[in-house]
Formats: sequence, C-alpha cells, structure tokens
Amino acid sequence: MKNLFSLLLVVIIGIGTVTFSQTVTIGTQEWMTKNLDVSTFKNGDPIPEAKTDEAWKRAGEGGKPAWCYYNNDPKNGIKYGKLYNWYAVNDARGLAPNGYHVPTNEEWTILDDYLGVNDFARKRFEYTGTKMKSTSGWESYGCKSCDGGSAEFKKTCTACKGTQSNSTMPFSGNGSNISGFTGLPGGYRHVDGSFYFQGIYGYWWSASEYSTVNADLRFLDRYNDYLYSYGNNKAEGYSVRCISGDQPIEDTTMMEFSPPIITDAETDFLIPIPEQIEDTTMTAFSLPPHFTDEEFETFGIPDIIETPTDDGLESPVTFVEEEADFPGGTEAMFNFINEYIDYPREAIDSAIRGRVIVRFVVEKDGRISNVTVLGPLAGCKACDRAAVKVVQKMPAWIPGKNEGKAVRSWVVLPFKFEAY
Repeated sequence: MKNLFSLLLVVIIGIGTVTFSQTVTIGTQEWMTKNLDVSTFKNGDPIPEAKTDEAWKRAGEGGKPAWCYYNNDPKNGIKYGKLYNWYAVNDARGLAPNGYHVPTNEEWTILDDYLGVNDFARKRFEYTGTKMKSTSGWESYGCKSCDGGSAEFKKTCTACKGTQSNSTMPFSGNGSNISGFTGLPGGYRHVDGSFYFQGIYGYWWSASEYSTVNADLRFLDRYNDYLYSYGNNKAEGYSVRCISGDQPIEDTTMMEFSPPIITDAETDFLIPIPEQIEDTTMTAFSLPPHFTDEEFETFGIPDIIETPTDDGLESPVTFVEEEADFPGGTEAMFNFINEYIDYPREAIDSAIRGRVIVRFVVEKDGRISNVTVLGPLAGCKACDRAAVKVVQKMPAWIPGKNEGKAVRSWVVLPFKFEAY
C-alpha cells in the first residue's frame, strides 16, 4: 500500500495575522496537526474570552460563543490551543481560518475508518487512538481498570487486587502518532466553568449537532487506544482541530454503520484505501453455529437478508470492565489470522481489494458465537466467507468481565483484503 501520510507546511492568512501551521494528509483528508488557537472569527470579529466561571456559564446559558485557556492560563495555549464552546464552532462568522473548516461527524468517521484498520500483510497493527495520540504529553497510569476510581473501588478492583498496578512499571498513556495527527490531552471546561482532565483526555468538537442541547465530538484518553464518539453539552469547552476545505465535504462513497451493541471490546484492523470503498449498502447475514468447510463451499448469501433472531440467552452487555481478549493477546491473534486466513483465489485473480467487517459474541466460557458479517465486501462473497471462517476457527477467548464475573460481550473485527 502506498504511504498516504505526508507532512507539509502551509501558511494561513487571517484578518490582520499570519499563522504558520503544520498539516498532515491522512488518507484523502488534510488535517491541521495543532489545535486551533484563534481569538477572532474569520471576518475579524473578536470571539469573547470567558476568564471567570460566571462569564463561561453566562455564555453557555445564552448560547453565545466563548473561548478560554485551560485553567485560564495562557501558557496552556502554547501547547494545547484554546478551548471553545460549540456556539463558537457553529457561529455563522466562521471559526476556522480561510481554507479550512471544523470537521463534521461524518468527516471524523472517515478519519476513524481509515486509521482504524491495519495491514496484516505488512504486520502493521495499532488501534486508531494509538496512531493519533502524540508520543509524549499523556500521563502514565497504574491499573487500567480502576485508575481514576474512588478509593473504595480501587480496594476491590479485581484486575490489580488493590495494588494499583497490574504491571511492574506504570502504563504509558502516549501513542505512536504514526498518523501525524499529534493528538494532545488538552482536557475540557465544564458548563459550570470548572476544568478537568488535562494530561488524561483530549476532546475535539465536530461541526455536527447531536440535539438541541448537545453536539457531536470525539475524544482520546490515556487508558485506551480508541477514538471515541459521543454527544455532549454545547456549553462545554473543547479543543478544535480543523480540516482542509472551506466547506465540509459530504462522504458519498461510504456509509456509516452502527451495530446494535458495541462495547469497548471493538477491535480494529487494517487501513482501507480510498479506491476500495465501493459499497453503498451495509447488509448483514448470520451463519449457522457450526459451519463446516463443505457447507462453506455451497453457502450463498441471500439477496434479502433478515435480522438475526434472538438466541434466547441474556443479551451481551454494553459495558465491560475487563474486555474480552484473544488468548495470548493482540499479537497472538495477529499471528493466528495470518496463519489460518484462506485468501480467496478469485480475489487474487481479480485483484479485489476492500474490507469485510465481522461481528461476533464472546460467550461467558470464551466460546465464539453469533458470527455475523456487518460489512460485506462488494463483489467478493468468498472474502466474506474467508473472514467468517477464520473467526470460527479461533480458540476460545478470555471472556469479558464485570465485577470479576464473566459476561457475554460483542467484538467487532474488520479484515482487509488486498491483492497485488
């Protein structure tokens, strides 16, 4: 695969100021590598600075734009940029400099989809968050399960047994930043004016409205390697990262899908390339619980696919304290898939490239069940079958746990197929 990460230096000319800012090309998008740090709108009008808690609350309650530095300390602006409420993001005068805009939720999804998969053939494996987080600046932590919890919760933590560490050394919260995004943990400002989580969380607004009260945003944290999405109060203060283009670009080549239940056990692999994205539909099919190799040879995906029926068991949980894991960890799973994936001959002969997204349940005893294709690869049913087959060949997983007890949980696993 061609290396689609490139770094360049651009000059952004605003009203009365000239600011130098690095950008990075990630897939088909060009992102700034620093958080926004402007105090005027695109037309030159000043954006009010809210230095006091009362000023910040008044702006939020009145739906007025406002910005601040974390802890109202200008020194934080040098590294983390400014924090803005969403009313500043959405102001018609334009928050982003000329030639840029605040990304929509859909544009964040394009970034996440591009970085959230890995290339097995080249043994490149990292999660989206790891690729986006800077290589320094994120605080380390002791126990992933109870760090940040109450003192009482820490005492009863089943992961570290109250020792506050499940490693001889603290875990690093830093990433690899191979994307060049350089995500920093700038923290946020609450609607009441309080500041939280610098060094621990990094938050970025999207230009998309979630509801009359909330707007969509993305965040990274020191504990995990994912890029998270949720909606939160428009009156809160988050960082802003801009993307090239005066207007948001609608994604017309890829559809976003939302599985019924997704947990922190989501697993992302592979880096899709723009040429591969040809699907305009997302369909799903369920396979019999014990699918033999002979049955695979004659199995055909129906034209009309029904939603899988309830298996009669308790529903997989939506949150797990300890995520389900392949025995031996991620690298062991990487090696297993490399060894047992049956790359379809037709995909090689036709130079088919693309992605299959598989979802399955890890049962309480670690068995895999309910294997389902969430995102088939257009024009290659054999690729869909190959991805399902290798999942069904997997040994029992280490089940997810809540309060020390095994629970049923979902795992989502994308596979990339790329013939040369």
